[in-house]
Amino acid sequence: MTPINTNSWRHQNPHSKQPIINILILIVINIYTLSIFVFQEAKETMASEEAAQNVAQLTDKEKSTISEMMKAAQTLLNNSNIDNTERQLATLSGGIKNCQDRPILLNKTLDGFGSFVSDPSESIGGFDDGGFVHRAPSFNIPHLPGGGGGPGPVIIGCKAAVVYGTMDKALPQLGWLLAWFKPQNSDQNKVYVEAGLLEELMKKEWSEIDAKLNASGSVSSYVDSSTGAVAAAQIEDQAHNLALLGATFSTLI
Repeated sequence: MTPINTNSWRHQNPHSKQPIINILILIVINIYTLSIFVFQEAKETMASEEAAQNVAQLTDKEKSTISEMMKAAQTLLNNSNIDNTERQLATLSGGIKNCQDRPILLNKTLDGFGSFVSDPSESIGGFDDGGFVHRAPSFNIPHLPGGGGGPGPVIIGCKAAVVYGTMDKALPQLGWLLAWFKPQNSDQNKVYVEAGLLEELMKKEWSEIDAKLNASGSVSSYVDSSTGAVAAAQIEDQAHNLALLGATFSTLI
């Protein structure tokens, strides 16, 4: 009887495990690849849902209210002390309609660049309206781009955002965000709105709002399905370096 060479068996046995190791490696790679795919799908789904919320399409009622607010914004501008020299700077006059019965309070102002000639209304009653006038910074008016007078600071325009929220004790506390950009010597105006829980809107940093504003156009609307809060706005030129903005804050109920 031939004896079994156990030394040879022990030497070769580790190599017999190699196919199993290879299979395990393939399984890990497949799981990793699948997780990346699932994560990417989730990101695309979230982006699609957000795009569905922020649709640049206005209802007939919103169009009518926004037109009314633009007229109010024109009146506010006419009553503001802006001389002819200051009118060389990009200026935006805005009107906001609170289209629901809960009074709202100005909770936050986020500055891009520019200053308020007329500050945003501190509060807006139920079914009432408010407004503001915002203007590009006056670094050196004689040195406006294309205006002669030699080189000077580049004036980009006026850009900012406000956040309003319900001020009563009823829940949920709703919020509405309005952001705008009136560029200097350009008609590429932009507006962005968002609505939902006030506490969530208050957490938003300017960098996030600015990115969404830059990606927006002259019309913006937003419906938050979880709270029923709705916002809509439009911005359009009234004259050179002068734009009017109308906005509505409301609820689905």
